[in-house]
Amino acid sequence: MIPVLATERLTLRGWREANFEPFCAFYEKNPFCWYMGGLLSRDDAWWRMATIVGHWSLRGHGFYAMEEKATSQLAGFVGLWFPEGWPERELGWATFAPYRGKGYAVEAALKVREHAYGELGWPTLI
Repeated sequence: MIPVLATERLTLRGWREANFEPFCAFYEKNPFCWYMGGLLSRDDAWWRMATIVGHWSLRGHGFYAMEEKATSQLAGFVGLWFPEGWPERELGWATFAPYRGKGYAVEAALKVREHAYGELGWPTLI
């Protein structure tokens, strides 16, 4: 149900249970996670990842797992977010430490934005 999007260097795809360890590491120790809700325990990181997966079922869109094509490793996540009560649909992303500074967030965000305005027909996005 989650469409696969591709860029030159990335595959944007659905989540796998194997993605939990790097996802958890991001939320347990990383100061960048403050922009994504703050530090989380291992249990809370599991709930956060499950929420991301569930968002797809409820809204038909959500955060993609951002996989680096060259290594097949999870480099972060990017996608469309619109939980109950939010004023507008949002485009968000997070890149994991080894993948920062390579332009992956911009590359992935541009592809997701293209998908939102094109295939999904959204008129606006924040």
